[in-house]
Amino acid sequence: MQFFARSKTKVVDHKQQQTRLILGLSLPAILVAFFSLLYVGLNTYLLAFFSIIALLGLFYVVYATRNNIDKQQQLISNLLAALIEEDYTMRGNLQQDAAIAPLLKLINTLADNLQTKSRQVSEKQILIDKILDQVQAMCFAYDNEQNIVMANHAAHTQLFLGQEIEDCSLQDFNWLKSLTEKNSAVVTLNTSQLQGEYFAFKDKYLSAGNPHTLLLLIKAEQILDERKQQAWQDLLRVLSHELNNSLTPIATISRSLNKKVQQCEFSKQPQFQQGLEIISERASSLQAFISSYRELAQLPKPSKSAVTVQSLFGPILPLFDCEFTYSENWPKPASQLVLNVDKKQLQQVLINLIKNAIEANTVNNQQGIELDLEESDDMLKICIRDFGQGIANFDNLFVPFYTTKQQGTGLGLALSRQIMLNHDGQLQLENHLEQGAIATVTLPALQRDNE
Repeated sequence: MQFFARSKTKVVDHKQQQTRLILGLSLPAILVAFFSLLYVGLNTYLLAFFSIIALLGLFYVVYATRNNIDKQQQLISNLLAALIEEDYTMRGNLQQDAAIAPLLKLINTLADNLQTKSRQVSEKQILIDKILDQVQAMCFAYDNEQNIVMANHAAHTQLFLGQEIEDCSLQDFNWLKSLTEKNSAVVTLNTSQLQGEYFAFKDKYLSAGNPHTLLLLIKAEQILDERKQQAWQDLLRVLSHELNNSLTPIATISRSLNKKVQQCEFSKQPQFQQGLEIISERASSLQAFISSYRELAQLPKPSKSAVTVQSLFGPILPLFDCEFTYSENWPKPASQLVLNVDKKQLQQVLINLIKNAIEANTVNNQQGIELDLEESDDMLKICIRDFGQGIANFDNLFVPFYTTKQQGTGLGLALSRQIMLNHDGQLQLENHLEQGAIATVTLPALQRDNE
């Protein structure tokens, strides 16, 4: 309002100046003409007629000039007001307003520059929003009044549970206030929304000149698991390469020597031949053993598609000679629960977990496996429970090469956990309060069919 008030005052002053200028130039000429006609003895009526015509013409010129100035000032005011309101689509017509064409050209150039800058900022903001929505870390920002002003998809679904950001405030989450004391820290949370250890990062930034705070929450277990798995993959890659380079010539040479020993005759030929056969056999077995480990280091990326829980379990349950029981807590029929997963890889995980559960039951002379499904927000949990003796050593569960079985490779759980990490999911094992152990597979649910 102040802008338009000041502009109106300037417009009135400019029109008064233009009026004075026109009158100052026209009135002397009219007076000279009037006295000249009076001097030559022109008829009084004609003199009065010409005087009236001259005054009317003068008044018309003054009116047209003031009206033209009004239009020009209104045009400039509209263009500037549009820029203030961040509307950069209006432009001045240089041909129709030639008198102020230089000024309009400058305003048009300013509008073009501001429009370009605004479009670039908008495109960058869209890109940043898309990147943040793909980040698994919970990222959100709040102002000095502790109002949430921004939240990515992870924070929106896991922390704010789908609420509108405008309705959220930091005051609604008392436990979040303790995270803002340090720039970075590892915190242990046990709330209805979040459980476990999290890395918390905080930083300050300005938005529209006002201070804001950016906060990121990343699950510590997920980062450590990814680094641990990467370290094992790197180690397996090196070991496979080095051992294969040594085993291949050993196996080849032992087979060649065995052929030559068979062609010779001497007293110790059977012992030599038996020893070479043992070397060749163990080298081949070790090569096959290393090839199985290589699967963990060269696990392909999942080829995801929409898969129902029923289609996951349907083909694999008949493979086992076991009685399966289903919990009464299933939220929906398995045909209505949909996941976005690589079907073959996830079935490999389920087969491994069911096989482990059956073996655990065998040790304790128990029968039956219990299957359970749980829905929480946009996540689906598949629980497989056995009735064995439970888990004794949690520290080495997911360590490659480690196994408590006589014929185990120690790769099953490590491979299963890597598959789950590649699916943005989790694999957890814990002992049941009463008996046995529970393996829990947690995955994002693709959709919810309400039919």
